[in-house]
Amino acid sequence: MKTGFSTAKRLVEPSESNCEIAPVQAAAKLGSRFDKCPRVLILSHEIPNTLNAGSILLHRLFRNWPADRLLVVGPELPSAAERLTCEYVTFRPRMMRLETSRFAAFSRLLTLSGCRSICSQPVNNEKHFNFDIVLTVMQNLAYSDAAYRMSEKYGIPLVVIVHDDPEDFEASYAWTLPLIRRRNAYIYRRAVLRFCISPEMRDMLSLRYGAPGEVMYPNRSESLVARPAEESLSLKNPNLLTVGYAGALSYGYGQRLQELVPVFRQAGVQLRIYSRNTPTFEAGDVVSYHGCFRTPEEIFERIKNECDAVILPYCYPQHGHQALYRTHFPSKLPEYLALGMPVLISGPDYATGVKWGIQNQEACIVITEQFGPTWLKTLASLKARPDLRSKLAVAAVTIGNRHFDPKAITNSFNRNLCSLSVK
Repeated sequence: MKTGFSTAKRLVEPSESNCEIAPVQAAAKLGSRFDKCPRVLILSHEIPNTLNAGSILLHRLFRNWPADRLLVVGPELPSAAERLTCEYVTFRPRMMRLETSRFAAFSRLLTLSGCRSICSQPVNNEKHFNFDIVLTVMQNLAYSDAAYRMSEKYGIPLVVIVHDDPEDFEASYAWTLPLIRRRNAYIYRRAVLRFCISPEMRDMLSLRYGAPGEVMYPNRSESLVARPAEESLSLKNPNLLTVGYAGALSYGYGQRLQELVPVFRQAGVQLRIYSRNTPTFEAGDVVSYHGCFRTPEEIFERIKNECDAVILPYCYPQHGHQALYRTHFPSKLPEYLALGMPVLISGPDYATGVKWGIQNQEACIVITEQFGPTWLKTLASLKARPDLRSKLAVAAVTIGNRHFDPKAITNSFNRNLCSLSVK
């Protein structure tokens, strides 16, 4: 059994001036292929597969990691989920069925009390895998706490990834909130590497938990290829501007699209929705639903062939989600920017995607007004001006590659892990 990890050493440090790209620039030159990777135990509620956004990001990060140096431990996956080639071990902390019942708040108490750690042993290090690193996504406290305790038990480095506010999605009693925050702080501070989905997430957690983090934007698929710029010079339907939306309709996105139906109708816009979620509203003259596909790549091929532009539609405060929008970074934005199409971002100015768009206005069109003449004017320009569509398409790819190059993101992540001690 290892008694500590004092030999673990960070080779990649963020710069104060530009933390989100500094790891790529400052990493030791280990190369994109590693002769000796650390053995990584992924112990998390979110595990690598192709079913949802967070798990897809993990799947991409570890797609080229040696299978014999990776073990995934977490919830059981449906047979339809595409996995990595490494071993997967199903693990459910005791009484996890409470998580989806009216006793969900009580479930936090089981974790905080330590009852689950006493009764649950995810994997035996010496007998099963002999890992160098424990990695978890801070999403479900029962799983991230289990990863924390494995790190403590075996004295090995803990790495955390944070896609969403760890305290935003789990039901709890009001009086337990300080205890939950304290436990999350222990876990976050224990980690030797802390990857946050956005600069806003990094800054919020640094203030809340008292430890710095690094920005790791969503890593889009490396196989996405932009369509030719000249394809934006003509409309898919000469009488309409066809706008595509890809992804879930939860978290206010569907509500906002429904609100925009009258605007689209007046502006001569056809909205095509590609999602696992069937829209709860009907507007057959404006909106058409095209289901989902096996992979995001298949969806985006359809969008490139069938649409003139894409939209990222945040809802406004009356529908909630303010806290989520302030720190979460939408994975669809880096993907949109890679398509070689005009990108329209709309929503309140505190949303991270809107803030990014305002800072990079050459790459996209941003509308912060909920309604009003700006909408009709903007949509009319997109519909009538081939030069504008082509200019936006080219700039989206150029600036998107600068900020969200998937190879740079993955290589930086790999270098960070390989900077830790290896057996």
